Amino acid sequence: MQTLRPNLAAPTRSVALDLGLLLGRLITAGSLIAFHTWGQSLASYHYFFGSKTPWPLVHGIEAAGLPLSLPAAVLATFASGATAVAFAFGILFRVASLALGLLCAAATLVIGHPPETAMLYGALALVFLLAGPGAYSADALLRSSHQRHAVKATKYR
Repeated sequence: MQTLRPNLAAPTRSVALDLGLLLGRLITAGSLIAFHTWGQSLASYHYFFGSKTPWPLVHGIEAAGLPLSLPAAVLATFASGATAVAFAFGILFRVASLALGLLCAAATLVIGHPPETAMLYGALALVFLLAGPGAYSADALLRSSHQRHAVKATKYR
């Protein structure tokens, strides 16, 4: 008589989980671009090249008493866009998750954005930091390519 034993092998990631991570990454990146990066980019364009209208981010950084408010505003806008692109493609993903968390904390503490938005983005950053980008990401593609090359290199030794 054969006894039933539980399968103790490591569970494999399901397609549904990886699709969920992809969808979560795309929604997070899209909302970051639509509600934050795009507006700041337009404001910076008008500040530098357009009608020289005041850029609220610069004034918020100045009001917080931080030095170099203009370079800090440019860097924050660029970091927000780079984080969104990294999230969408899943490249350098854990670094991008950490950057998203730091951007949220800075936006709330320095500029005075509503804490609810920062808490939601921060929670997403933490979940993605722990879960990773999933199988449908540039990081996974690079990892599998690196593993294939490592296997080929050991074959010919």
